[in-house]
Amino acid sequence: MTRGKWAAALAAVATLAAGMVAPAAQADGSDGPNAAVAEAKAAYDRAVSDRDALKPARDKAQATLDEGTIGYFRARGADDAARILTDDGSLTGHDYAGDIRKMKAEGGSDTRLDSMLRGLKAIRQMNKFRAEEGTSPKVSDYPDRGGKQLKPLLVTDGLMAVAEAHGDRNYVDSGSTTHYGDFSNEAENICGDWEDGMAACYYGEKEQFNGVDSNGAGHYLNIVNDELQYAGSGDLVQDFSMASDPLYVTQRQYWDNTFSQGRVMSVDDYEADVNAYKAPLDKAVSDYDNAAKAADNAKTAYDRAKAAADAWNNAMFTVSFDTGGGSDVKAQTVRRGGTVSKPTDPTRAGYLFGGWYQGDTKYDFSTPVSADLTLSAHWRADPSAKIFTVSFDPGNGQMVSERSVRAGQAISEPKAPTRSGYVFDGWYTTKSGGSKYDFSTPVTADLNLYAHWTAVAPKTFTVSFDTAGGSKVASQKVREGARVSEPADPTRSGHSFDGWYKGDAKYDFSTPVTADLTLTARWRAQSAPVVRTAAMHRLYNPYTGEHFYTADTTERDHLTGLGWRYEGVGWKAPAKSSTPVYRLYNGHVRGGDHHYTTSASERDHLVSVGWTYEGVGWYSDDARGVPLYRQYNPYARTGTHNYTASESENGHLLAVGWRGEGIGWYGVGD
Repeated sequence: MTRGKWAAALAAVATLAAGMVAPAAQADGSDGPNAAVAEAKAAYDRAVSDRDALKPARDKAQATLDEGTIGYFRARGADDAARILTDDGSLTGHDYAGDIRKMKAEGGSDTRLDSMLRGLKAIRQMNKFRAEEGTSPKVSDYPDRGGKQLKPLLVTDGLMAVAEAHGDRNYVDSGSTTHYGDFSNEAENICGDWEDGMAACYYGEKEQFNGVDSNGAGHYLNIVNDELQYAGSGDLVQDFSMASDPLYVTQRQYWDNTFSQGRVMSVDDYEADVNAYKAPLDKAVSDYDNAAKAADNAKTAYDRAKAAADAWNNAMFTVSFDTGGGSDVKAQTVRRGGTVSKPTDPTRAGYLFGGWYQGDTKYDFSTPVSADLTLSAHWRADPSAKIFTVSFDPGNGQMVSERSVRAGQAISEPKAPTRSGYVFDGWYTTKSGGSKYDFSTPVTADLNLYAHWTAVAPKTFTVSFDTAGGSKVASQKVREGARVSEPADPTRSGHSFDGWYKGDAKYDFSTPVTADLTLTARWRAQSAPVVRTAAMHRLYNPYTGEHFYTADTTERDHLTGLGWRYEGVGWKAPAKSSTPVYRLYNGHVRGGDHHYTTSASERDHLVSVGWTYEGVGWYSDDARGVPLYRQYNPYARTGTHNYTASESENGHLLAVGWRGEGIGWYGVGD
């Protein structure tokens, strides 16, 4: 089976498992999740069969992979390379086979195919350095004294085997059979013990090179030796004393030349050949592993299906009986597929039992139970039942008509009566004390019910008077339904009083008061000298709570364009007077804040603590026509002060916690 097919199989098993999580969803009378058990078992059996069919190929491939490079050399006809790795000492004088066995036991032998591939990576890095160098350095102990063109190193089977044998031997000889890095053995001869140090050694030693070969050894000189033609991947240092033969990366002085080097190939070709040998083996192992995973997942899905089916089959359900006012009937617990036992018929005064119903259909007690169930009793009136009278005594309250009811039936509760100065508490069985009557109770005799009442204190309302700039008028407390006393007319300089108004209508003082009320004075201006004035526009910032005042319509329109709310003209200011109102701005709080004052000392103090003085905003009326009340909110960060000509607004703010700070300045009266 291909990798793509295994992925599809795994996905199918996952889908099957997901569909078995909620068996309670089966509500169509079918076999529920039981059919899914057989389906899951069949899928599991197929997955096991597919897995087992791949096992022989997997075992063979794994055995070949376990042989590592020994098997590879034999498969490629490099028998001498294989002989080196299986030598017990009779060929080379050293038991390399024993070293390799020890390292394999630790899982870190250099005879692994992956280890060989990492060794080829090291040789490719050496060839990169040789390409950068171009020619060998001129060293007196080099054959022909160096200076020759550097060619890419080639790879031979024999030297690869020697490198691997020495790699394992080094660790065994050191007393440790633990590899600290898979690449350490392959890179020893090139630059120490670690792959990452290869470039550092090469460039570092090149920088320090002074033309001396350091007794014929050294990583830099090894790599750029023009006599070096072939390379293995993991031996010790070279000896440069052989002037007549091509140098190899190997301790070749240990052996004679009775071993064939085998194939001689470029790094790329050798690597491609190793991968071509290894790929089908890896695939055989991977295919089996995927099949095994699919079988495990199928087993999990099968187990889940069985558990879901067991839970579904053994589910217990409750069958309840709603007697609709009749005698109680106990609920029953029934296993799925079982039937409910028909109970004894309930009884109800004044009615005849008509059977048990599910919805509008009479219930069949042979029906298998598959969910919780409520059965409802149906009743029909007993024509022989008596008729009783229920009377209602309102106790000085509104009269309520009596009712007639058939025995065993309940009556609906009548509309609550009313009584001035009292709250209705309900209908009781006795005139005083007794129990509150439950109107769901079946009536079995004539019945008298009595209204109970609780006296309540009469409501009082406040009537306030907004004099709109005139002299103050005290508010009045008035009981609900009573009338407010008309107060003495207020006075206002330059005006004649025109009466008290509620909205646009003149107030009628004979009207009963039924809620809190504010009456507003109206005035007619008396003849007075013409005074030039400026309308002061009032705006509100809903995001900071600040009120802002300006006579400049351009500034007003700009702020409304930014989201401020225009609240109309707050008052009229004289075009000029002897009392200026100074305007200041605090830019150190969120959203900013403005303050207005006629006090030069207050202005100077605010400037000294960081406020910005913005000049004269307007002027106060020297005639003191309309007072502008100033309030302070101790809980706000912005919009801390408010100014208004409205006595009612001033009074409201003081009532909710603002502090009154007197009169800030005066506007021009009408």
